[in-house]
Amino acid sequence: MLLRARTALRVPRYARAASSSSSPSPKICAVPFRLKPNAAKEAMLPMSLMLSGKPGNLLYGLALRFFGSGLEPMGREMGLGSSVEMQSIAAAYWPVWRWDMMAEGPWTPAHGGEESPAWMTVREAYIPGNPYAPLSYLSFSIPPLEDDLPAYNPGRDLNQLRDMDIVPVDFTVNPFATLEKLKDVIKRQRNMGGMKVDPDKWKESLLAAYPIYFPIYIAEYVINSGDNKRSFQLIMDAHSEDTGKCRVSVPNPPEVWLKGAPPKNYFVNPAPSMPTMTLILGAAPAQPFQQSPAEVARINYDQWISPKPESKNEIRSSPTLSVSRDSSIDWDDPRIQAWNSVEREENAEYIEAAFEVQKNFAAISNMAHASEQLGEGANLKEIDFRLTSWEDGKTTTASGSMSDMKASLEESLAKSTAELAQLKPQWLQELEKSKKEGSAAETAEVGQGEGEKVDGDSTPAEKKDM
Repeated sequence: MLLRARTALRVPRYARAASSSSSPSPKICAVPFRLKPNAAKEAMLPMSLMLSGKPGNLLYGLALRFFGSGLEPMGREMGLGSSVEMQSIAAAYWPVWRWDMMAEGPWTPAHGGEESPAWMTVREAYIPGNPYAPLSYLSFSIPPLEDDLPAYNPGRDLNQLRDMDIVPVDFTVNPFATLEKLKDVIKRQRNMGGMKVDPDKWKESLLAAYPIYFPIYIAEYVINSGDNKRSFQLIMDAHSEDTGKCRVSVPNPPEVWLKGAPPKNYFVNPAPSMPTMTLILGAAPAQPFQQSPAEVARINYDQWISPKPESKNEIRSSPTLSVSRDSSIDWDDPRIQAWNSVEREENAEYIEAAFEVQKNFAAISNMAHASEQLGEGANLKEIDFRLTSWEDGKTTTASGSMSDMKASLEESLAKSTAELAQLKPQWLQELEKSKKEGSAAETAEVGQGEGEKVDGDSTPAEKKDM
């Protein structure tokens, strides 16, 4: 059982309830509960009927879904849906991390070849704030959120529903420790859709995470139909008054396992955890990729965050479970920022500007590679050059004099680089300065220690001369 309603609510160990008197951090924002409990019950009923496994209930559920709850009295009179009963419904604030990242590093073709630069940008990807499975398998990167979400206020936010308590689930997963663990996974795989990458050689130029409490309903149903007696849960988003915009997450029924191959996800309708990722290569691949490396990376991330079940009776642990056990969240970390903050706005502008710099730099890198192949003495003014850029699986082509194109690209790069420097977020400048000062102090300390060691190893005659 995930959660129980009102005062009888019990939360499992790794999904324990957070304090209802104060917020762990002013950086946490909360999405209001806009969907009321009765509307949620009505919206989940058709799905619960379709999961019962009975043909009559399936047709009744489809009819309710497409024609509305007006058919419910007639269906009940006909005895439809009597084998499905809602046992409980609970409201919860589920902890969500959305994160942005820019990184750059080298890559080589999987089939062999020269090393080239690459740039990767991720926008508003998802990491669960708590490892409790299967809730942690659900992605909350898709629902659109207002930029001005209010800061989480327990006194206000936990009392939004008149007849139902709202349970806030603890933030226990460190997002940055989770991404470090992901690097270990990438090291073992190396090949990313035809690209070989070593995460140790990649450098993050921006990484920020935004903690959000997202509203959900969790309903538990029981099916009593002959020998078919079982329970299941439905989870519904509650961020909108429009039930059509609120996803109902449905677990795969036991019948799926009878088909042989296990399902790819615990839920029938999973959402992507990394919906937006852009990859720019400094050199076009000699052989076309069979599949976009960016798409491969997105799929691999989804499968890692939300692992497929191994049996119909067991739920695999979330990969964030060990992170939750082994590391804590440093709420003072400047990379943790409020969703409604100026920092997040600055990050978005900086990422957009960096994208232009990366495209120009990649184009110049491609041209430099072509110039090397022409050899010394080639008249670039007389050479018509076709520049093909590869960006996130899409190919664009431009042509003209190589020297003119090179001059134009260099001018564009200088302009976009200057603009990028002006847009660098203040928090990022301060963080980089702090790291440099810390590194310099550490180097000086090591140097001083080595000096003392040399002095200690001097001979008596040398010490006298000193």
